[in-house]
Amino acid sequence: MTDIIQYLSSLYPASKGSPSILQADASNISIEEMYQLGNVGVRIHSISDAIIRTIENNKESIIEASDMLAKWITEKSIVRYLGAGRALLAASISGNRLAHAGAHVSFMGGMAPMPNSLDGGGIIAASASGQTKVVLEAMEIARKNNNDIRHVLDDL
Repeated sequence: MTDIIQYLSSLYPASKGSPSILQADASNISIEEMYQLGNVGVRIHSISDAIIRTIENNKESIIEASDMLAKWITEKSIVRYLGAGRALLAASISGNRLAHAGAHVSFMGGMAPMPNSLDGGGIIAASASGQTKVVLEAMEIARKNNNDIRHVLDDL
């Protein structure tokens, strides 16, 4: 965690007496310091704070997901990406990396149909709201067809 904070801090160092954009806790920034940072600085600070809190609050899930991704790569598993719009677009970045590493990747809405869930493998579901109807329906169908199919998020 400290390495991440140091790296982000190196990207956005304090300048000419202004406070650093990155601090351990956003609640420690005064109104004057936020004014000095400007709109972009405040936005960057908020994003970095959210990233740090997300990592700290989800360490076990991150490790579990990383282990599952490594297994999919080494087993050359089928990995299906489900999503719509910007969420699917953002998720596809990691799908490209998985494909280059050895997994067999397909995307919802792609030119070729996705492999049948009876073939096993895994699913990565992307939804900004967590309520995208096509994603939820596809997850439900996959679970009905194959209880052994692995997925990163169990609560979709």
